[in-house]
Amino acid sequence: MPLKSVLKKSNLPNVARLKGEEEITAFAGDIRKAYTDCLQSLMAEHRAGASGLDVSKACSVSVETIVKHIFDAVSNLLGSKLRSTPAVIAIGGLGRRELCPKSDVDLLFLWRRNPGRAGTAFVGYMVRMLWDSGLRLSHSVHTIERLKKFIRKDMDLETAVLDARWLCGDPSLKEDLTDLVGFVRLKDGGRLLAGKLEEAKRRLKKYGYSYHILEPNVKESPGGLRDFQTIRWIGMVLPWEGVFKGLYRLSIIDRSEIEEIKNAFDFLVRTRNEMHFLMQSSWDILSLDIQNTVASGLGFRDRKDLRAIESFMKEYYSKTRNIYRALMRFIDETGEKGSLRIIEGNLYRRVGNGNLSQLNMPIRKERFLDDPLYPFKEQLKTKKRFSPSMEKRLRRLYTSGVMRGAVKERLKSSFVEFLKMPGKKSDALHDMHELGVISILFPPFEKLTCLKKYDAYHQYTADEHSIQSVHFLEDLGKRGSGLLPRLYSEVAGSIEIVLAALLHDIGKVGKGPHAVRGASMANELLKDFPISKSSRSTVTFLIKNHLVISQFGQQRNIDDRATAEEFVKRVKDHTRLKFLYLLTYADLRATGPSVWTGWKESLLENLYYKASELLVEKSFSSDYYKNVLADKEYRVLAAARDEGEKKLIKKHISIMPDHYLMMMSPSRIKAHLEMIEELGEKGFVSRIYNHPHSIEVAVCTYDRPFILSKLCGVFSVSDLNILSANAFTRDDGIVIDIFNVVDFAGKVSLLHSSREKLTGELNDVLNDRIDLYKSYLAHREKWKRRKPKMSFECSVEFENDIVTDSTIVDVSATDRPGLLFDITRIFSSEHIDIRAARITTSGGRATDSFYVRRVNGGKVSDIAMMNRLRDRICRELSRL
Repeated sequence: MPLKSVLKKSNLPNVARLKGEEEITAFAGDIRKAYTDCLQSLMAEHRAGASGLDVSKACSVSVETIVKHIFDAVSNLLGSKLRSTPAVIAIGGLGRRELCPKSDVDLLFLWRRNPGRAGTAFVGYMVRMLWDSGLRLSHSVHTIERLKKFIRKDMDLETAVLDARWLCGDPSLKEDLTDLVGFVRLKDGGRLLAGKLEEAKRRLKKYGYSYHILEPNVKESPGGLRDFQTIRWIGMVLPWEGVFKGLYRLSIIDRSEIEEIKNAFDFLVRTRNEMHFLMQSSWDILSLDIQNTVASGLGFRDRKDLRAIESFMKEYYSKTRNIYRALMRFIDETGEKGSLRIIEGNLYRRVGNGNLSQLNMPIRKERFLDDPLYPFKEQLKTKKRFSPSMEKRLRRLYTSGVMRGAVKERLKSSFVEFLKMPGKKSDALHDMHELGVISILFPPFEKLTCLKKYDAYHQYTADEHSIQSVHFLEDLGKRGSGLLPRLYSEVAGSIEIVLAALLHDIGKVGKGPHAVRGASMANELLKDFPISKSSRSTVTFLIKNHLVISQFGQQRNIDDRATAEEFVKRVKDHTRLKFLYLLTYADLRATGPSVWTGWKESLLENLYYKASELLVEKSFSSDYYKNVLADKEYRVLAAARDEGEKKLIKKHISIMPDHYLMMMSPSRIKAHLEMIEELGEKGFVSRIYNHPHSIEVAVCTYDRPFILSKLCGVFSVSDLNILSANAFTRDDGIVIDIFNVVDFAGKVSLLHSSREKLTGELNDVLNDRIDLYKSYLAHREKWKRRKPKMSFECSVEFENDIVTDSTIVDVSATDRPGLLFDITRIFSSEHIDIRAARITTSGGRATDSFYVRRVNGGKVSDIAMMNRLRDRICRELSRL
């Protein structure tokens, strides 16, 4: 529907006003003001719900009015000096009348012959005035003959000609332009088609062939505007009239998909319009920090089960999927194993497909109704992809309404049979999801489709993440050695682990703990499947507890006896521990490429081994722990050089807390004794070790207030991120604090010069030679310019039921430099000692856990103290 807010000639200054060069600036300034007012009115219509294409058309028409007006003004100004004028041709978004508010205006100044000095001046005046009028201009100048030569060398220019539209100027060039477009379409279309497909493949490869981009580029990312334009350019050079008719005739898309693709295009244009209005620039990246505002500007509102931003991104991904799917089908069909060929500029259909790696078998209705998943079983056996035509036939069948009653029951039975078959199932599961089968089997899965939770942690949408979890699980079968591949080889073929991976996030829609809700949903759904009660119980257990290993491994001190016991009670047996560890790995790997790190793997592997040992012993008694400690002490003493060293080690162990012996190797204990011996009057000794996944910094000093906090401050100003911290205080007041750190770029080694610098800074701070807080404030000021893309609400929770002699304090907040320094400073000022800290940072959120106790040895159990700590920590962490 045409919009009211279109710039009219009557809104612009009179052409006769421009009588000399000195008046150009004022003349263009009046045009700029009129155009700015027009955009403001267009923004109001856009926010009131106008379609994307209506707004972009109004923008285009308004710009055309300005171009024509300036053309007339410059023609009037130069008058008799001009022998001829160029044809002004709109190309790009303006040529298609799809110009977004702040997009570049692409113009081609086309001449019959070389323009001469006056013609060059004419173009110069126009370009200057268009810029001064507030347009972002991109222009080129050609004669018609030179243009014909150049388009053979420049594919972008050739593509631009397809969208070219005469605006004003020399009318005799209209026919030449029409002939040129005809030549590109009919004579040179095959070459252009092949070139655009190669360009599309390069672009898709850059983004990993995925439209599930965390911060998508609305124009360039897979399924974006550029992909739609590629589809349209393909349609324009195919030998059928109409943009989509050729793709339909080639069975790439069906009629319903044509409307879906058109609707997707309008949605993307509307989204881009909103981004341009919001940022007041040609902004195409839908970054995390603007997604919420864009959602609001487009009219999305919070609902019971979904936030506005989640509804918006769900819609965004579903639209880009429609465009991406159509383009990928054409790329596949014209590829090496497809049914179409581009030969010497012509498109041919390949005859016979016996050797192709695509599955294109006839679908017999009787067999289909008896075994609705037999095509997928065949796919699993042959390892072939469905051909586009077979995919289309299957989609029609699965959405035709036959999946009811007895057929649906057979579908469920067939699915269990499919899961029990040998072979990698994630690709087939992905196709099942694309064709609607997964949502028929598990209706709540439909709500996960294209759902993206608002965080920087999850790279994929919820549905893609679930299927990727199965993929990463199965991928362990290719890895040769290590704990995870060994565990997977022991459970490969188990339907429980595949079902748990597929359904572990099924409770994501809605509020509250998704793991608990998802387990309940899965339990009800699986009652209708022919699997045993025991298998169903295992699947629901895994879904309910799929976060437990991450929580205990990364946020709890598993060397603490009570913590280890609590974890083992939750896991119950060794088989479930094995399943749970595999599911945790698959879940984290499918979350994003940087989530599963070597450090996390080492933490979780350590948890697995310790829990496994406890489960084998099947004893949580004090005698068991006494035996473990005695065994460790025996091994430490066995490494002593002589009786004198044995006595030193015995004394050292006796005045250290029990968990020190549980955590430390014999070589580390000996190193700590050497540090204590060296300490003497120095007041400070340190050691730095490079590990595969972190840098270990051990500090030996004398106990005094704020000691741990000061150490955290030094690491902060040295741009080192703390992964974990453990504080051990001997009865004689000597402290050994051990930190695992990485630098701010994630590197896990320090050069000799960096080690010396860090040691010097630690020495200066611990001996009060520098003002640490002043240095920290200056450092924080430096990092202020890097604002976080997302902010998270601060929360502080206290746990007094797990550990007998300490309180666990869980702090969650937006991550920033110095966060640990600020928290530990508050604990120290409240006379609270920190025994251990576990630091977890994901997607900009810090989730840190501290094992603390009062200086007098008691837990933090006073309500007033808890409230004061919570208030102080959140107040401090909310400051920039």
